[in-house]
Amino acid sequence: MTQELDTEHLLVFAEKAAVEHGMADATITLLNVSENATYRLDSSDGRRIVLRVHRTGYHSQEAIHSELTWVRSLRDEGIVSTARVVLTPDGREVVAVTHPGGEQRFVVAFEWMNGVHPPEDRLVDDFVQLGAITARLHGHAKAWRPPAGLPRVAPRLAALVAPPHERELPDHERHDGGDQQPKPQRERERPEEELERRVGCVLEDEDEQQHEQDAAADQRTVAPAGSLW
Repeated sequence: MTQELDTEHLLVFAEKAAVEHGMADATITLLNVSENATYRLDSSDGRRIVLRVHRTGYHSQEAIHSELTWVRSLRDEGIVSTARVVLTPDGREVVAVTHPGGEQRFVVAFEWMNGVHPPEDRLVDDFVQLGAITARLHGHAKAWRPPAGLPRVAPRLAALVAPPHERELPDHERHDGGDQQPKPQRERERPEEELERRVGCVLEDEDEQQHEQDAAADQRTVAPAGSLW
């Protein structure tokens, strides 16, 4: 079993993060393990939060801050109701916790939001609503730019299809600062070759367009006061 699926291994990070959030006595319940491990924390004083334990080496702390900034923007601008980030008592939104074995992971806490699974006899109506939300998300993402100093996380083919230990991340998203040498690529399986052929060029085009938009926006920020806004 890999560490990404070893629930006992992952629980250690949740327990350490609970201490950082002043909830050392909380009951910890595993909700899901997929891209990240998600836990519910219930403290003896009635508090309930959700912990997201990030996968090792997937995003840097700066990239996580960028994501959280976007999530706040979605809520503040009325695009979609998103869960608020719960800060630690000393004001941190991203906590770095270390396993006794030396592995470090980032953890973020969110407020608990009640919800229900959509009933199967209402799926069409719900997907209409989901489509509208998705459209608003796309429109917001095209125009949104992170604050200076925060990277904008973009999808990369290698990060989407490669196993965790073979992903080649850009330098600013590596925990090692970019000094790690890339691991040799394995033989690609046929489905990955087909995926690369079909969408690889699309992702490259979108990445190039984003760079052009960012460059144009950077030029506009140095325009005379009042000329842009």
